[in-house]
Amino acid sequence: MNHENNKKKYQKIEVIANTLGIAALILVFASLILALIFEWKFLDYVVNGSGVLIILSLIIGAIPHVMEKNIKIILFDILFIVIIAIIFYNL
Repeated sequence: MNHENNKKKYQKIEVIANTLGIAALILVFASLILALIFEWKFLDYVVNGSGVLIILSLIIGAIPHVMEKNIKIILFDILFIVIIAIIFYNL
């Protein structure tokens, strides 16, 4: 019973993370298309905000792995978050 409750919590967290990630990707692609057509300068802010949403969705998606203490997947999540941060923000 306890394992089933944990599974439901993980599924809720996964749905939230996936929803944020999909919304952010749609914003990025829409911004890129609009930037090619109109060259509006404020679209840079939209892309930066979308990058924050993508990183936030990756962090939220990593919560179940931290709760399960799965070291290999946690390291992969951290590596992927760092790579995405470098891509979006040229750190």
